[in-house]
Amino acid sequence: MLLLVIYLQHVSSLIIARQNARELAELSAELLWHEIEHWLERFVAVIEGAASFIERRPRAGEEEFLSYLKDTLETNANFLTLYYTTADNSMINASGWTPPPGFDLTKRPWYTAAVGKRGVIITEVFLNASGDHQIVTIAAPIFDAVGNVLGVVGGDLSIKQLGEMLSIFHHSECELSFIVDENRRFILDIEATASEREKEFEALAAEIVSLGRGTVLKNIGGEDVYLAFRPLEKTKWYVATAVLTQRFAPAVQQLTGIFLFAMLLTGVAVFFFGYMQYREVLHPLFALERAVAGVMTTELSDQQIPPSPRSYYEGLVHCINALLRRVEVHAVRLQESQEEQLMLNEELIAVNDELNMSLRQEAVALNASTLERTQWQALFYNTPDAAARFDANGNVVDINAGFGELFGYELGEIEGVNLDDVVARGGHTHEAEQFTEKELSGQSVIAETVRYNYRGEGIDVEFRGIPVVMDGEVRGGFAIYTDIRARKQAEQTLRYLSEHDQLTGLCNRRRFELDVQQLDTVDNLPLTIIMVDADGLKLVNDAFGHQAGDELLKHIATCLTTTFSEGGTISRIGGDEFVLLMPGVDEMRAADMLKKAEAVCESIYISGVPISVSFGMATKTLASESMQTILKQAEDRMYGHKLVESRSVRGSMLASLRTALEERTHETKKHSERLLATSVALGHKLGLSEGKIDELRILSSLHDIGKIGIPDRILNKPGSLTPEEWEIMKRHPEIGYRIANSTHDLFSVKEGILYHHERWDGKGYPIGLKGNEIPLTARIIAVADAYDAMISDRPYRQALSREQAVAELEAGAGTQFDPSIVPLFLEVIA
Repeated sequence: MLLLVIYLQHVSSLIIARQNARELAELSAELLWHEIEHWLERFVAVIEGAASFIERRPRAGEEEFLSYLKDTLETNANFLTLYYTTADNSMINASGWTPPPGFDLTKRPWYTAAVGKRGVIITEVFLNASGDHQIVTIAAPIFDAVGNVLGVVGGDLSIKQLGEMLSIFHHSECELSFIVDENRRFILDIEATASEREKEFEALAAEIVSLGRGTVLKNIGGEDVYLAFRPLEKTKWYVATAVLTQRFAPAVQQLTGIFLFAMLLTGVAVFFFGYMQYREVLHPLFALERAVAGVMTTELSDQQIPPSPRSYYEGLVHCINALLRRVEVHAVRLQESQEEQLMLNEELIAVNDELNMSLRQEAVALNASTLERTQWQALFYNTPDAAARFDANGNVVDINAGFGELFGYELGEIEGVNLDDVVARGGHTHEAEQFTEKELSGQSVIAETVRYNYRGEGIDVEFRGIPVVMDGEVRGGFAIYTDIRARKQAEQTLRYLSEHDQLTGLCNRRRFELDVQQLDTVDNLPLTIIMVDADGLKLVNDAFGHQAGDELLKHIATCLTTTFSEGGTISRIGGDEFVLLMPGVDEMRAADMLKKAEAVCESIYISGVPISVSFGMATKTLASESMQTILKQAEDRMYGHKLVESRSVRGSMLASLRTALEERTHETKKHSERLLATSVALGHKLGLSEGKIDELRILSSLHDIGKIGIPDRILNKPGSLTPEEWEIMKRHPEIGYRIANSTHDLFSVKEGILYHHERWDGKGYPIGLKGNEIPLTARIIAVADAYDAMISDRPYRQALSREQAVAELEAGAGTQFDPSIVPLFLEVIA
């Protein structure tokens, strides 16, 4: 029995050690993955910053770009070099390297990959163009305002830097760590390239690429290891770490040694107890037996058993001597009948034998009980879990230290109290009683449940009940409680994140699809579905940025949750789409709630612009109806509503944008009216079609609509703008272009909005068009707007006189303005 307990303890410790090795391998892989991801993201941010700098300065010179790249390279020494390669195969290289003649940089893998992806890329490891480093290249494409490729900015990183980081992690966290790419090449790990292990690691790399992510048990170099691996984002690499399964073996051996030593002490104690039993009980008993036997082989006259001082059987000796005296008294009578004497002798022998047998059985049972109790006590007190021992009535007999730590009780407080009354509460009381009843019937119990500490706080535990059986009879049991609160909390967190939208806190599509299946029952009929779509989300994103778009979605989510708070679920299933599932709600009741929601949503404003929301509703009333059919009906009605309201919604939003623009800038409604009159008159003078005249009417009031996305501190600054502020201000034509491009009513004037700040000599912005490359409507608005701005007061200057403004227009003809339009405009205002 003792050997079996020792063996089970050792096996259990080995299993725990291997599990710890597996968990360490997985944790090491995750930590290394985060280290490398952070390392790469830091350099990706440098490249994106360089790309943004160049993209905002399409007309800047080579010296400005080279200065920026050199400064960036000095502050980011991990890069071997930074360079900008244009679409016409010219290179600006911060390290000074120049390509040899005929070397086509636009054919390099990093260039073609970045252009093809239209975003940041990280290449595979390759030899750089100068042939002196194994590198990876991080590259980002640069486009002009209409999407044409201007070039690619890139930076080279030596993988030796990544190897140094990997080496530090390798020696501190695990026995082996390395990186492979999708072609099964080992990017980093010198040991893996050793010829004697090449085939072994080649097969290992193939398995990693095949599985992609996971943890496997492998034999590497004759030793069993847990290998954990996962792919790196933005690359085609896989990071892997390995931990020896025997990493925790010394701790297991130490624990086994301690256990063996405890068992040895227990054995010594048992031997000492047995020896004392023999010396104090068995030996005197055997001596008494021999004395009694001696009496039986001699004459009865004057026979007495000598008393033994300090013997447990001294009273028995006196009794036997008294019996002998009585026998002696009756000896004379017994001698008269030999048969009676023989019968008496046989009776005495039988009594003696029975007494000896009883004493032997008692001694053996006492020794066995003591040994078994000692073994159970060692396990009971040394387990890290909370454990309690109870008797056949379910009352507490003993508890270990873990029980006190978990539940906060001491033995003196609960000894003799029913265990279920101590740790069970409410709905778990009946369950606890059932578990105890099973144990007392001889059954073991394992279950996850809740038990309560002395403050009445519920604790998630794994409960194991083990009955104590002695001589075929259940004498009580053990209750063992493992604290699983951390695991339960992690499971709840993961479940919530997997089923909820992080922006709005509503259910996501995955949770929505589960709800559709769960709610599709007869008990939930009628079941009403409402589809919701946020009108104008793209316009808000283009005008005010994605942060404003996120605020719009949050406002709609709040509107829905406050209006439809009586039950059901609300889910965000797409970028601007929401779905409500309302069990037990008929169409009439849902329609009333929908009217309230529409009224609340009409009050939503983003930067002064009202937002419209389209709804579509359908109700399932029969079990035979398909949920997909009801969803399609609700969606069709929502899109029908959106189609009917779209034109009025766009008109309302444009009017609000125009009003918001007037409130935030110095350009008044009178300015727009004057600009309208002069630009339309000039259009007629140029003989433009009515279509172009209509474009001029729209441009007169909305050519600066992009300023809605410029901060007020810049728009209304009383003094001159700093270079940084001016760069921000010059973005308003591009913002206006995006607004017009997403609005049907402004689509025809989007180029006029984009190019109205271009100059005749090509020095304008945002593109740098020159001459007749600039649309005619944009050239007309440029002259009319410049004139009206000069004769109007501004926060940073007083208005010019009419003569001064005319002189400025004439001076700018041929440089800033179209020289053929300026004279005609002067005729219009004459």
